[in-house]
Amino acid sequence: VMYRYHPEATSKGVSDKVIFAERVRAISVQVLASWTSFTIWSAGKWGKLFFRSLTLENRAKVVAFAEVDEKKIGNLYFDQEAKR
Repeated sequence: VMYRYHPEATSKGVSDKVIFAERVRAISVQVLASWTSFTIWSAGKWGKLFFRSLTLENRAKVVAFAEVDEKKIGNLYFDQEAKR
């Protein structure tokens, strides 16, 4: 997704949540649909938000979270929604 800014841009009125949801949708359709597995880069706030925003089908394709922050390395992440 490519964004261009100008003072009359209508996207100024679009929330960050809507833009994030559209990014996830586009990645899911254009990329993840053809992948059998993938790794999410970031075990922090944004990586977990991205994971939770995926469909259950695409969540099942996640094999790992990649991270460089030593405090996060080795920690486990449990998908509470998948347990339901």
